[in-house]
Formats: sequence, C-alpha cells, structure tokens
Amino acid sequence: MALRANRVVVLTRSGRLQVFAAATQEKRSDWAAPAGISSHVDVQFGVAVLTAGKKVFAVSLKTGRRILVATAPGAVRAEIEAPGIAYSYNTGSGGHVRFIRFAKVERALR
Repeated sequence: MALRANRVVVLTRSGRLQVFAAATQEKRSDWAAPAGISSHVDVQFGVAVLTAGKKVFAVSLKTGRRILVATAPGAVRAEIEAPGIAYSYNTGSGGHVRFIRFAKVERALR
C-alpha cells in the first residue's frame, strides 16, 4: 500500500492495482498488475512503481498505462521519489543501484 497526496494505492492478492480517494475511500481505478508482481508499491506524482522478479514497471495512476522501465540481472527492489526511480539488485557478492530520471519515466508514460 502507498499513500500519496489524496490517493491510497493498493496491490491486491488477486494481482490488481487499485487506487482509492483517501478522503472518501471511493475506488477511482482498478487495473491488472504485471504477472509475478511483488507486494511492494511506491507512488510519486501520479506514477506507481512496481517490481516483478527482475523487472521494474511504472504505471500511470491517471490512465493505467504501464511500461517496463528496467530489467536487472537479479531480483530487484524499487522506490520512486521526486527525482525518479531508484532500484537495486544483487549479482554474486555485489550490490548494484541504478537510477531513472522522473522526466524520462513521464515521457515514456505519455
């Protein structure tokens, strides 16, 4: 679950990404999440970031449009903040961190 501004964003056990109005609890949107999605969701500026195995997805909370923004060589975790999406993964004995600028994600979701 993620809370941002006036929205509560939830990943359901049945693989749905649902958006609710925080004040009224009214369901605003309901979309299928990518297959194999993890239980973590983060939201910033109307964009949700989700991970599934080695993949990082961005989803527009306005339109439901979903894009693959990165594929890593190992299982990935991701967060989104004002500057963009940061994601991390391990390979062998090393950890790696990568960053995708928010402007790039925004352009891709249009």
